[in-house]
Amino acid sequence: MFGKREQEPSMLNMNDDHLRHVEKDIVIPKMVKEAARIACADVVKEFEDCARGRTISVVFACREQNKKLTECVLANSTPEHFERQTQIFLEKRKEARLAEEQQAAQEAQPQQQTQQQQQQQQQ
Repeated sequence: MFGKREQEPSMLNMNDDHLRHVEKDIVIPKMVKEAARIACADVVKEFEDCARGRTISVVFACREQNKKLTECVLANSTPEHFERQTQIFLEKRKEARLAEEQQAAQEAQPQQQTQQQQQQQQQ
């Protein structure tokens, strides 16, 4: 019914840089947001200090801090930042898949040895 891609992405394909929708739409934006929060920590602190103890008046009293915060977050949420976080994500995923593959190989090794011993005993 639906055409298959030439090569389906494997869970353990180290060079697969295809992003699933959840990674592209949720995981990467979360990473960008977290990186922006870290980069703008001093501006966030200024806004928090201004807003502390206020309710409605925060809108008027902290207008300048809010403007700085917005500018900082926007400056740290550019397409270049998304691309950088995507590359970081792909590297982490590649490392995780490599670790999974190594663990699977280690788990399979004792089973292969047991099978070889059983075959030797039968002969």
